[in-house]
Amino acid sequence: MREITSLELHALVDELRPSIENGFLRKFYELGDGSFRFGFYSTESGNTMVYCKLLVTFNKTLLAESAGEASDFSMGIRKRVENTRVTSITQHGSDRIIIMGIVAKGANYNLIIEMFGKGNIVLVNEMGTVEQCYKSIAFRDRKIAPRAKYNFPPSAGIRDIWSADYDDILAEVKKAAAVGKKVMAELSKGIGIGPLYLEDVFNREGVNPKGRIESVKESEGIARGIADTLERMRKPMPVLYTLEGKVLDYAIMPIKKYEQMGATAKRYGTISELLDDLHSEERTLVSNEAGERRLEELKANIKKQEELAKQLGKESDDYQKAGHRIFEMMGEINELISYLGENRRADLEELRKRFPRLKVKELDLKNKVVKIEIGE
Repeated sequence: MREITSLELHALVDELRPSIENGFLRKFYELGDGSFRFGFYSTESGNTMVYCKLLVTFNKTLLAESAGEASDFSMGIRKRVENTRVTSITQHGSDRIIIMGIVAKGANYNLIIEMFGKGNIVLVNEMGTVEQCYKSIAFRDRKIAPRAKYNFPPSAGIRDIWSADYDDILAEVKKAAAVGKKVMAELSKGIGIGPLYLEDVFNREGVNPKGRIESVKESEGIARGIADTLERMRKPMPVLYTLEGKVLDYAIMPIKKYEQMGATAKRYGTISELLDDLHSEERTLVSNEAGERRLEELKANIKKQEELAKQLGKESDDYQKAGHRIFEMMGEINELISYLGENRRADLEELRKRFPRLKVKELDLKNKVVKIEIGE
């Protein structure tokens, strides 16, 4: 499945804010393969589970798959921020970055979820220093690692597209148009709403997404189309497109090219409902596979325990027999001890002749040690 766009992430954060902000982060689970589950609680919304797959989604979920054994990373996050208050959840400008403000033990933290590149979850303290990160990564212009200073990635265009006006957008369109060929690819650097939605603007304006912008009129039309897309995002219309029974794509508003293809559109009330539906089959499959692996591991452990129990049972029988034998021979053993107490110069051969049933193996009068073999 494709990566989430900045436009979709912004709409998701807006959707999740009432359930998360001013509540508490109760639980944090690492599910494996860059997937996580957060458990939030607020007096207004009650319990809210959020499924996060780096690069792909951050949505409310009803599915609670088994998390398995906690990793060092998840244990570190739990130690620092579980059962703490969430003061805010925002998107960093137009970047695919979620920031959760957290207060833990009187200190302020930012839990930063990077949904671009290789993806990452980073806990940053109030000094701006990384305390915990899912991945340690070195970029050309920034580094993420424990004790390193956290820096957001640089921006090549409008940092906060959501607050940009028509003139700001038109300036970026004209800048991209001046480059010539592949204008949409150039424009995406300055206006990061996602290629799906930029391409839709071009298609609705009748401009080739892979070509040039030929006139000022086309530039103005595309700028208006982008501004309209940003406005429509404030009231998302989540839709899942399928073609011949297979998932084609999803969007938070109708997409012209999918409509022209004759794709079937399934509408959803919220973006989270769409994404939870979209990813639930994959998550269930992964969860079942993990469950099967754990079942096989459990069966193997049970077999080992049964073998160990059998061995211990045999050893127990042996120890019981030995105990009975010692009890039977106790009289002669006591005689041996008394004899050695009275005869400080006794030797090994003398003892063997005097106590043949005890089978004396070693004698060390200096350290007061005598070893015997009592047999069956």
